[in-house]
Amino acid sequence: MDESDTTQTPEEQPAETSDTSPPHEPVSVFVFAYQMLHAFNDLAYQRMGLQTDLIAGKVVKNMEEAKAAVDIASSMADTLLPHLDGADQRAVRNLITNLRINFARQSQPSAQVESD
Repeated sequence: MDESDTTQTPEEQPAETSDTSPPHEPVSVFVFAYQMLHAFNDLAYQRMGLQTDLIAGKVVKNMEEAKAAVDIASSMADTLLPHLDGADQRAVRNLITNLRINFARQSQPSAQVESD
């Protein structure tokens, strides 16, 4: 073979990409935060002992962690509200209100005794 021959064999040729899928838009931080808000909502109810802990497979009550989850969800909601439409704003406000009401109920001494 002549050294001046620059023809490449099929194994030497660069692979062509055939990705024809449309480019994806980056996930909005507000969409991600909205999803995380719902995750903290679920976690708060689990830590209040009102739902089964999905990892432990049993009811686990920890009011300190429940309070943290409620506070984090409330903070996220405050950040998100200006970026939501009217229906989503109402849904988020209702979610936070219900979290706070349930936390207050579960924090009462009678709720502590019932769960023990």
